[in-house]
Amino acid sequence: MPDFPASKLTLMALHWFRNEYPEALLTLELCTEKYAAARLDVGAITEHEIMGVEVKGDGDSAARLNRQGWVYGRTASRMWLLAAPSLREKVLKHKPPGWNELKISDDGVFSPYIRRECLSNSPAALLDILWKDELITVSGEVKVNCKRSWQVHDIAHKVAETAPLGDVRRAVCRALLNRDWERRMNKQIWRPADELPEMSPKQEKAA
Repeated sequence: MPDFPASKLTLMALHWFRNEYPEALLTLELCTEKYAAARLDVGAITEHEIMGVEVKGDGDSAARLNRQGWVYGRTASRMWLLAAPSLREKVLKHKPPGWNELKISDDGVFSPYIRRECLSNSPAALLDILWKDELITVSGEVKVNCKRSWQVHDIAHKVAETAPLGDVRRAVCRALLNRDWERRMNKQIWRPADELPEMSPKQEKAA
């Protein structure tokens, strides 16, 4: 049996996010592009940014990392790569520019260095995550006049072309934090006060 399957690393990353960013909303398989074309293995949403961890467990491939680098960077301000020790050296050769790394050691999971610079987000991509009612709310928050009768892509386009990126990013994060994930999407999320799934004693030592 593999020592570090993706499921084990995913749970470790979830607990790492809780320790490092206790105020964040956490979830798995966070969709950051329409039609589920891009999903963060572990996602964290704060009032200011979206962050993610890409997990590569024993037996996984680094083949998609190049595409994941430019796609995820459109919406996530910070990304970490967590690879099983068995393939870490191979996977790191394909680590996208600007990504951080999560390492596994006898003392735990840690990030040896977190880049101060955020990834280059796209206002249009950030707005693409939202539903129409959320877009209307965001347009009001960033003071861009849009009509509810407009098509979703027209609302998103006007906001993306008018409002500053920083304002759009914060407004999108607020919309996601206020979303009723469980009712509207039947999706498991963990808010700061929620208990995370338990880890085994071995996983706790490594987290």
